[in-house]
Amino acid sequence: MYEIAVSAGNKPRLLSRVSAVLFDVGLNIAEAHVFCTDDGYALDIFIVTGWRQGDAASVQSAVQTALDAADFSDLPASSKGTNAITSSQGSEGRMSNPSGDRSNSDSISIDGGEWELTEKQLVFNEKIASGAFGLLYRGSYCGQEVAIKVLKSNAAEGSGAETLREFAQELNILRRVHHKNIIQLIGALTKQKTMCLVTEFMHGGNLLQYVQEHALKLPELIRYSLGVAMGLDYLHKINIIHRDIKTANLLLDENNAVKIADFGVARIQPTDGSTMTAETGTYRWMAPEVIAHQFYNEKADVYSYGIMVWELVSGGEVPYPGYTPLQAAVGVVQRGLRPTIAPSCHAVIAQVMQYCWLVDPNARPGFEQIISLLKHVDVPREQEGKHGFFDRLRSVSFKSKKKEAQTRSG
Repeated sequence: MYEIAVSAGNKPRLLSRVSAVLFDVGLNIAEAHVFCTDDGYALDIFIVTGWRQGDAASVQSAVQTALDAADFSDLPASSKGTNAITSSQGSEGRMSNPSGDRSNSDSISIDGGEWELTEKQLVFNEKIASGAFGLLYRGSYCGQEVAIKVLKSNAAEGSGAETLREFAQELNILRRVHHKNIIQLIGALTKQKTMCLVTEFMHGGNLLQYVQEHALKLPELIRYSLGVAMGLDYLHKINIIHRDIKTANLLLDENNAVKIADFGVARIQPTDGSTMTAETGTYRWMAPEVIAHQFYNEKADVYSYGIMVWELVSGGEVPYPGYTPLQAAVGVVQRGLRPTIAPSCHAVIAQVMQYCWLVDPNARPGFEQIISLLKHVDVPREQEGKHGFFDRLRSVSFKSKKKEAQTRSG
């Protein structure tokens, strides 16, 4: 598997034309991502397989030769040439490098400030996950159960610089926010050789796993949808865009309250009139304007939220099954592809999803509107089940009587 970066002037149809060149060389495209800048440059990143004739250098030579021979004369003129750089790095599930960001770690400044902890205050218990960022441990801090995200040791070197950047960004965002539906920062270690981010521990795991294992009834679906909407409404009001909303990035606490997590690609929305164009997020949840590397704003989160609600309705299915991520992205932009809504879906939930999926970002609702719609969903009493007040009251009463009977019999 190889990663190919093609730099050129930003031209319409450039992505499809370069894709055709790669196919002609004999490569299979697993992922494709586009970055562009306001001064007319574009960087297309391809994750490819199928090369069996040598190493990365031979791939680069073959691709560069094919690009030099390709006819781009029918595309708008540009003074910028087309160049390819190839490496043997693996594919990543999401894109996170914003337009104009530098790729080395020299410009990354990390300071825990008032959130800085000392290693002696942390107790590391079992490892619970691992990923591109490093390792995730269950631990404790001053008696409180916490999650400890440990950055991989080579994060400041070469390809690890982006992981370091995400760590810095997540710390920068989390120290600014405080909301019942957003993961709570406890602190960070930034002065030691091994850096880590410490947050509250979420006993319920992620929402994706939960909905795959439990068929959600309408009250639960509304509760989770409302929780995420309220968290995003708060973020947008303080000019923060998450940019990667999906059930896998939502966590549940011991009371099954949902909280937004994973702020590595979140950004503070520019207030100086500048715009964001970088393709960021995960393809199947990504808004069409983001895929097409057009200007976008907080309404990109609204689109992703609509896909997330569909995940809840579908029981955690993958959006657009049968499509590769790239095929899904092309379908969303070029054919208006959207997930299929089951006929049994509640009318208001279906309406929320369809509003969120509108092509025009300005036509999509804000989260205040979404919250209002969801709060007015009429939940039949028989569906309230154990979440209804009187059901809980009856349960408490029954347990009390049972305990009293056991005491008397003893």
